[in-house]
Amino acid sequence: MRAGPGSMARAAHLCCAQRPDGPGTCRFFRRVMLPRDSFVVAAFAIEVATHGTDTKGRTMKPMFDIPPVWLGLAIVLAWTQSRFFTLGLSLDYPVTQGIAGLLIGGGIVLIALAAWEFRRARTTIIPHQTPAHLITRGIFGVTRNPIYLAAALILAGLILRFDAVLSLPLVPIFVWWIERHFVVAEEDRMRRVFRAEFARYERKVRRWI
Repeated sequence: MRAGPGSMARAAHLCCAQRPDGPGTCRFFRRVMLPRDSFVVAAFAIEVATHGTDTKGRTMKPMFDIPPVWLGLAIVLAWTQSRFFTLGLSLDYPVTQGIAGLLIGGGIVLIALAAWEFRRARTTIIPHQTPAHLITRGIFGVTRNPIYLAAALILAGLILRFDAVLSLPLVPIFVWWIERHFVVAEEDRMRRVFRAEFARYERKVRRWI
């Protein structure tokens, strides 16, 4: 199904507004690609919207580069493995299912406690953004990253729930990726903003547990 000319014109306009390579690219889209292949223009507009620059030329973070997406991807991989690539391995015992329930429930509780502290502090919970206040009380007095810890617990619990034995290595891989991709950058921002306050906090509270 081909999109209408109005939507394609807007897509081309978006490409022109976002791309740093000047008016030549705009003429190319308007004279060549727009008449010939509206699907390519639409796909390129999506790429710009998720990986391009804003109207001031500043680099934008991909809109889907957030921890819940990575958690969802890991969960889908674990579920797929449990359905199609078991290789006869199983940990499906009552005690295992009980542990799975505790891990998932514990993760949900951690998220609720962390969200409550963010609400009390009236600061952002969104990754890639700098919080207005440094939260050190409540669950943040136990771990510096309760939401990321909760995500790891939920992933581990669901892997056990799915009986996806071969997917157990996804848990340390997920923790490593979240730390490398989100935690380190977030803590660097907080060091620049809160300085001595954050230095005291990270000496007192561990990154994970």
